[in-house]
Amino acid sequence: MRNISTKLQLNNIVKIHFINSVGIKIMLQITALLILVCGILGYVSYSSSYNSLEYTIRSFLESKAYDSSALISSTIQQDIRVMNEIASRPEIKSMNIQIQNPILLSEAKDLEYINLNIIEPNGLIYLAGGEKTQTDLSLANNLYLKEALKGKASISDPVTNVEGEQIIAIAVPIKNESGQVIGALFSNMTTKKLNEIVQKTKVGSSGYSFIINKEGTKVAHKDLKLVLNKDNTIKNVNKDKNLVQLAQLESKMIKEEKGSGYYVKDGKEMFMSYAPIPDTEWSMALTIPKQEIFNEANELKYKFIIMTILFILIGMVVGFIISKSIKQPLLKIKKYAQQLSNCNLSHRISIDRKDEFGQVANSLNTAINNVEKIIYSVKLNGKDTLQSTNDINSMFEKIHEHVENVSHKSNKISANMQQASAYIEELTCKSLNIEDEINNTVEEARNGLELANSIKSRANSMKNETENSRAKILGIYSESKEKLNAALQNTKVVENISTMAEVIKDISKKTNLLALNAAIEAARAGEHGKGFSIVADEIRKLAEQSNGVVQDIQENVKSVLNSVERLSESSKFILNVIDNEILESYDKIMLVSDDYKNDGSKFQSIIEGFNVLLQDIYVSIEEMTVNMKTLAESMGECADASTNIVDNIENLKEENLHICDKSSKNAQGAEQLLQSISEFKIKLCKES
Repeated sequence: MRNISTKLQLNNIVKIHFINSVGIKIMLQITALLILVCGILGYVSYSSSYNSLEYTIRSFLESKAYDSSALISSTIQQDIRVMNEIASRPEIKSMNIQIQNPILLSEAKDLEYINLNIIEPNGLIYLAGGEKTQTDLSLANNLYLKEALKGKASISDPVTNVEGEQIIAIAVPIKNESGQVIGALFSNMTTKKLNEIVQKTKVGSSGYSFIINKEGTKVAHKDLKLVLNKDNTIKNVNKDKNLVQLAQLESKMIKEEKGSGYYVKDGKEMFMSYAPIPDTEWSMALTIPKQEIFNEANELKYKFIIMTILFILIGMVVGFIISKSIKQPLLKIKKYAQQLSNCNLSHRISIDRKDEFGQVANSLNTAINNVEKIIYSVKLNGKDTLQSTNDINSMFEKIHEHVENVSHKSNKISANMQQASAYIEELTCKSLNIEDEINNTVEEARNGLELANSIKSRANSMKNETENSRAKILGIYSESKEKLNAALQNTKVVENISTMAEVIKDISKKTNLLALNAAIEAARAGEHGKGFSIVADEIRKLAEQSNGVVQDIQENVKSVLNSVERLSESSKFILNVIDNEILESYDKIMLVSDDYKNDGSKFQSIIEGFNVLLQDIYVSIEEMTVNMKTLAESMGECADASTNIVDNIENLKEENLHICDKSSKNAQGAEQLLQSISEFKIKLCKES
């Protein structure tokens, strides 16, 4: 077990040294730098090549899809042109099947059509063998016939005939001399030629092409089952969600768009380019696995990886060489440091290089030479230093005895000075207390003087304010009295209103009697007095209303007169109070203010005399206190000086002991220094 643990420890030490090795670190750093640089360059190059290749392939396949669709369109248009030439013959325009039939059979054989047939606008079809049949032009399968009867050449979607063959039909209009459509010529031909074009149109080894119509149904495909089953990816996407991407691309195809895109089929990512077939309702697509078209890009990726690994290996070799060239002088420096740690100053480092390592080696050798000289000098002077230190120790011991005698005498002097200083301080404290009491009394006298001045000032202010207030009251009293008398005179107007109301009341009574007499006279007049009776009645009503209003006015006037009378009595009472009581009170207050002012003046003179006396006492006490303080300070300084002398002597004694101790330690240190220096191996000692 011990052997195993020892081996594990050795392995761990080796691993730590391996990781901490400067050479390994340099090699790893160069390797990491190469990985980073090569990785970035490889990624950028591969990404640029990939994007460029993708653009080139996309453009190529889109162009090929367009060219293939143009080829199919050209093939179909060639058949349409041939059909138009046949339809333009006089025999075909005659619409006589007996005349048409030989030409139809001959041309069908020459053109390798299954047959050529004629259809009339009513849907009656004349077959090449002489038979005829009726068809419904409204059916979706007959849409191409309907278009031809409208004057437009058209092509049908692939259908399966009774013999199981996939066929398509091309229909062209038959027009008379005036350009009117009188029928249509249509041919049934196999999709062999179309399928051959589709089969030949492919890319790569596994790419293929297919055609769909405007509904998305397969018209041509390498897998004929899809054509026979009328496979429609757009409809099948509801059953199989994996067809979503392909259905989206075919949706663009049925919109007659041109382009390309990616989709997934059976777990493989496929690329597809598509283009509409001109003059038809079909679209053609070319599809190929993405892996196949980007095979060169993948090869380029692998080449980049191999080159990156190769550069990394080269970098590791270069890094190893560089680290080795750096490591060799470092090992010599390490060995040199180990010799220094063993106190061997005779060892020298030898690095035959002009770079920084060589400069460091020379500097270290120079430094060690200087250290060697210093140590040699210390060895020579160490013994003399030790002897001098011992002599100094004996001298300081004698000084210590003298210092103790001086310290004893200084302590006695300091004790006597401190006792005298204490007595002086006690007297000083008592004089300070007396001074504080006198100072407080002076302050109180000053406060009393300020109070007397304040009393006198307030009494004077009170008198002035009272005089001003009395003058204002007199002014207000006179003004109010005049206004009140004027208001009482104005109340007589109200009495006049009452008199006028009585006059109006008498007038209304007389008017009422007059209206009554007028009514009586109108009644006597009969029919002639009716109008006058109405006027008299209205006058009577107005008189009654005037009488009522006058009564209200009289009542209001009586109420106003009563209020005015009460207001007059109250105003007279207030004026009497102001005249007889308030003004007399103001006179009494002014007399009291004069007495208050005179008393304040007397109190002020007494306080001023007392304050002068206290000031004289305070000055005398203050001079005595200053003298006591000066004496106390002098005694304190003497006591402090004696105490400082004692303290300094004590400090001197302690410092003397400390110096003796340090001197002893220096002697010991000198001995230890000589012993330590003797451990260093230097060339100078050997030479001496």
